[in-house]
Amino acid sequence: MATRKKEVMVNWHDNPMARALRRLSPPTTHEEFPAEHPNYERLAIPHSFKPQMSVLEAMAAALGMFLRIVLSSLLFAVLGACSLMARSRIHNLLLRLPVLLALLVLFALGVLLLVAATRWVEYAVTRLRS
Repeated sequence: MATRKKEVMVNWHDNPMARALRRLSPPTTHEEFPAEHPNYERLAIPHSFKPQMSVLEAMAAALGMFLRIVLSSLLFAVLGACSLMARSRIHNLLLRLPVLLALLVLFALGVLLLVAATRWVEYAVTRLRS
C-alpha cells in the first residue's frame, strides 16, 4: 500500500527565514513615492536618458552609446590579437609578462580615452542645440 506524504502548509509570516529576507529587501511601501510623480519617475532610469530629453539629445546619447560599444569591441579585438601574437612570439616568461601587462594597460587607456572622447562629443552636440 502506497503512503502519501502529508502536505505541510507553510505560514510565511511566521517563518524566521522569510522575516530575515523581508528585512534585507528594500521597502516596498508607496509612501516613499508621492502620488504627484508620474509612474516613469518611480523606475530607476539612467541619468543620461531622462524623459525630458529632446530628440537631438536622445539621438546623440544613443549614437554615443553605440559608438562606445562598437569601437571598444574593435579595440578589444585588435589588442587581443596583438597580445596573442606577442604571447606566441616571446618565449621567455619573464619578458612575456611585462609585455602582456603593457598591452593590458594600453587597452585600459584606450577604453578610457574612447569613453572620454564620445562623452565630449555628446556634450558638444547637446550644447550646440542650446
